[in-house]
Amino acid sequence: MGGYKGYGWAATVELLCTAFQSGPFGEELAGVDRKTGAKKPMPLGHVFLAIDIESMCDLSTFKKNAGNFLRTVRGSRKDPKVEGTLTSNMLSLHGRDLVASGLPVNQSTVLEPRRWRLEAFTSRLLCKRVRRASA
Repeated sequence: MGGYKGYGWAATVELLCTAFQSGPFGEELAGVDRKTGAKKPMPLGHVFLAIDIESMCDLSTFKKNAGNFLRTVRGSRKDPKVEGTLTSNMLSLHGRDLVASGLPVNQSTVLEPRRWRLEAFTSRLLCKRVRRASA
């Protein structure tokens, strides 16, 4: 994330996480009161994005392209000239630990997206009924 593209992506994600909910950003998310040095809660914002892949390209093409990209990333090796680089091999080792021990997830993380999906489905059904009735 140290390069210009990483910085741009991080700034974009922070913008989306704050702009949609008028949430805190920057220093407000430090987790430390800068004046006293005391710990303080981090009121994090979240953004979830759903993309209709097939509105932009064929699903099989997307899967092929994504698979090629991910296989390349997984096959990457640590640059010996750089300290602290997190490679895909390190991530896969960590991932195996998570698979073995499980990743703690709170109930709202699971239930909220389900509720959004149900609301979106209900909204689409209602729109279809309104269009049929007005035709």
